Amino acid sequence: MDQFTTDSIRPARKFSRSEMHEIALVKRGQQQNLFALKPAFFFPFFFFFERDNTLKGELCLWSLLIPRRAFFAVPDKALLSSGTDTAHPAHKPAVYLRVPCHATHGSHPGWRLLMRVLKSGAEIIVHVMKTVGLLCVVGLCALNAAFSMKICAFNVQSFGESKANNKKVMGILLKIISRCDLCLIQEVRDSKGRAIQTLLKDLNRFDKSNSYSYVESERLGRKRYKEQYVYIYRNNVLKVKEQYQYPKLEAQGTNDTDVFSREPFIVRFHSPTTLTKDLVLIGQHTSPKRAMKEMDELYIVFTEINRKWRTENVMILGDLNAACGYVTIKGWRAVRLRSDPKFRWLIRDEQDTTVREKTHCAYDRIIVHGREIFSTIVPGSAQPFNFKEIFHLTEEEALAVSDHFPVEVDLKPNHHYLLRSEL
Repeated sequence: MDQFTTDSIRPARKFSRSEMHEIALVKRGQQQNLFALKPAFFFPFFFFFERDNTLKGELCLWSLLIPRRAFFAVPDKALLSSGTDTAHPAHKPAVYLRVPCHATHGSHPGWRLLMRVLKSGAEIIVHVMKTVGLLCVVGLCALNAAFSMKICAFNVQSFGESKANNKKVMGILLKIISRCDLCLIQEVRDSKGRAIQTLLKDLNRFDKSNSYSYVESERLGRKRYKEQYVYIYRNNVLKVKEQYQYPKLEAQGTNDTDVFSREPFIVRFHSPTTLTKDLVLIGQHTSPKRAMKEMDELYIVFTEINRKWRTENVMILGDLNAACGYVTIKGWRAVRLRSDPKFRWLIRDEQDTTVREKTHCAYDRIIVHGREIFSTIVPGSAQPFNFKEIFHLTEEEALAVSDHFPVEVDLKPNHHYLLRSEL
């Protein structure tokens, strides 16, 4: 019997009609004397055992190797020839090898050739599958980044008509806020309400691919100093379901009626594009001197919202003054938001949310409660947005906008919803 060797490969030739018919039958698995063994998981090889004790192996490399070309080995003959599968052009090219079934001994040349071809094919397929897998991961990350929802909190530092009339400052603000699907603006100090209306009007002109709306709190504060919380959101992405202005309450065990300098403003949004459909945001700007007391009192605010709206998934965000000289190690232990492990502080203590070079403090924070919303967070997305560095501003130019950087976090998209909306 002749030997199977790579030297015996002949130049390309056309198959005979009987060979072409046999190849076609093998491809379609219709040959009566064939038993097909297919693995339970995806693998690029299919093996067939014939009743005449012949093993046939199909290596499905298809167009990765030689497009529109097939290889065929006749049993017990030193013939490895190639030809074009013209009889069934709809079928993709494949590799066929047939050796005697009893030739399982490692010394048999036919078996060695088969193993060599299968091994080479396996290595190629593994490499291709790894590459495809890597591309899928990169593609999924890119898809998440492209369609994730960005939630921001920004203390704009005394935002009023003066800043609204400053074209350079407003230009930077538009770039910052238009990055966000939802942005909590703090320190809005405009008794006439014109500054926010100007900001929203300019924002809708600046970003014509989205439509923006806003919901605002009462004017809050002690005595004559007043501020407002304003949530600016894309109304083509989010819908406001409910809003709640937290009232002034007495602190437990005291006669102090001013627990908060500015009571939290809570808004509930419906978000069909994210994995979490129900978003409850508690916006808060604490007083620096009472920061720890106000942060602890936010625990009571959470429990009330939990009972009121029956939701565990809550995000607390804003300028909490939760760093540097306004907090102490001993004081942290008394802050229930900090000691309860169910609350996840996404902006870490070592991060810097301040514009000035001489300070390094994580004043602004994002805190989440609830398994559902926490599992929706895009890993690594919670961070300050350093607009000074991104927009190449001097410290003076950046401080004209604010002395704080915005903080932000991304929520994972609901791909099923996005697919249906595209279709």
